[in-house]
Amino acid sequence: MTTVFYTSYTGLQFFRNDLLQTLNVLNVTYFNKINWKINDKSAGLLMFSRYMIKCYYTYILVYVHLYNSFINLPLNRTCKMGWRKFGMSCYFTSGSKKNWTESRKACIAEGSDLVIINTGDEQAFVNSLLNSGENAWIGLTDSLTEGEWKWVDGTPVTTAYWQPGQPNNKFVEQDCGEIVQNSPVGDWNDDGCFADQKWICEK
Repeated sequence: MTTVFYTSYTGLQFFRNDLLQTLNVLNVTYFNKINWKINDKSAGLLMFSRYMIKCYYTYILVYVHLYNSFINLPLNRTCKMGWRKFGMSCYFTSGSKKNWTESRKACIAEGSDLVIINTGDEQAFVNSLLNSGENAWIGLTDSLTEGEWKWVDGTPVTTAYWQPGQPNNKFVEQDCGEIVQNSPVGDWNDDGCFADQKWICEK
């Protein structure tokens, strides 16, 4: 997750700088035309271009500010007892079992949510929280639209670790995702949301 944020943040900084340079060039060109009293269509076009660039620049500044807020989070963040740290997140593996909905409620009560897996490294780490052969709920569901798997924050799945032949929605409505500890990396399976099993929270 951290790598994704840093990559996007760097891209936004470059985009912001490019916009600022473009705006400066437009300003110089526009004011030269005004000073020399050149009244043609290009002056009007430049005025419109300056306005649009300013809008985009303001838009990017907002996002840069948001990413700055993320980047400036303390890198030495600690996790409370019972939680495990990975990157800039803390993870909790339950000792009891609940269905998917109740599992998510338990995470939310702790100021977290069911885990969202963004990278292969995070997948391997989450998998390591389980014993061999164990399953646990993760923040993955297609309950809104069958076949459209999304994370609990509403984002679509970009990199998936499904078991071969999964998801298959077999026998019952299997609208919730679980991680299965059956290899060093583990993989995902769809299951009925009513099934009781462990869960993993992230915050």
